[in-house]
Amino acid sequence: MHRKHPRALRFAACAVSVALVLPASLPAAAQTKSEKSFALAKEGAGHYKAKRYLEAARLFEEAYRVNPVDPRNLRYAGSAWNKVGHWERALNLLERYSQLATNAAHRQSIQPRIAELKKKTPRERADQLALATVKYPQGKLEIEAARALERLGKKNDLE
Repeated sequence: MHRKHPRALRFAACAVSVALVLPASLPAAAQTKSEKSFALAKEGAGHYKAKRYLEAARLFEEAYRVNPVDPRNLRYAGSAWNKVGHWERALNLLERYSQLATNAAHRQSIQPRIAELKKKTPRERADQLALATVKYPQGKLEIEAARALERLGKKNDLE
């Protein structure tokens, strides 16, 4: 029997509930934004559950861009980018989430992951991103990987 990972299920359930906390009395334009954001987050949660992390990351980021009122999509995007192997982007998104989250328990819960990503050396981050370009060729992450390697001063690694 295939058992689902409880953390992934909680993650998906939280992502799906993003729009449910918004009041029904919002103006029509805001409701449209929240509805679009909710639809993107819901689609992102489906991709995350199916382990299509690149698609999930992009959808969660788009959901946040559409409606930045609720920063939870930053957390979900950061988690998905972490799975992709783009640790620098994951760290940036998770730190931004930590700054914007109003719930102290939510802010605290993300700190171990942030600390773990901060421990990674620039070399480890660049190498992981280079691996992500192979695993996710459709992600077009090569330019970012090349820049990360270039910052290290390893021009030979770019060839």
